[in-house]
Amino acid sequence: MILLKRRQRREDREEKTEKRRQRREDREEKTEKRNVENQIRNWFINSSPNIYSITNPPNFIEDISSLSPPPQHIMASFDITSLYLSLPHSLITDSLHSFLSTAGTDNQTIDIILQLTKLCLSMGTFTFQKQYYSQIRGTPLGSPLSSIISEIVLSFLDRWINLTLPSDIYYWRRYVDDIFCIIKSDSLHLIQSTLHSFNSHIKFTYEAEQNFVLPFLDILIIRTPNKFHFTVYYKKTIPPQYTHFSSNSPIAYKLIQSGHYQR
Repeated sequence: MILLKRRQRREDREEKTEKRRQRREDREEKTEKRNVENQIRNWFINSSPNIYSITNPPNFIEDISSLSPPPQHIMASFDITSLYLSLPHSLITDSLHSFLSTAGTDNQTIDIILQLTKLCLSMGTFTFQKQYYSQIRGTPLGSPLSSIISEIVLSFLDRWINLTLPSDIYYWRRYVDDIFCIIKSDSLHLIQSTLHSFNSHIKFTYEAEQNFVLPFLDILIIRTPNKFHFTVYYKKTIPPQYTHFSSNSPIAYKLIQSGHYQR
């Protein structure tokens, strides 16, 4: 009986040791993957900015304020459905190759970056109902590489649509997956169908101005014959309630609400 208990304790210790070893290997693998992702991200982070991309709403307002709305044009916005989960890996690598070639990167460096990127894309996994799945499309969930990959792919889309329909698009700006444009009034459906032809996995929704007014990000844009006017846009579902600043809530939430109130 004593021998059985000793053997059971020894087996339990060995099992715990094996579990610790497995967890350590998993952590090392994740750390190595994250290091590779950060290395690739750093190669791109200082790249030349995309002229169609906006960094924040104030810059967008400053940019559009100098425009004089042409006749027979309307404001419209397009939104990409589930951006990070919809990008095909082949489109990602093709866009990266085009981006690096345009930047004058040598072929050897391009091959290395593409190989590392494919490695990161192939290691995307997630769990659902206690089952493990491998991502066959989209950027890795939670990866620092995902945002910069998506930006490069969409910068390729920005240039492509403006070269494809130059006479229909007067103004085109994008913030992550939200697009604002000024287009010919009869070109809305043409532009949407052209966007859908870019890749079958990427879907777009759109909204056109109503009575010369269009919400974009947290801005309500009002178009007049000579200029644009702006105010804060509040969604209809926003609750008219705010956390008291002296409450025991995290300070970050209070600062966000304070900034929203100041706008």
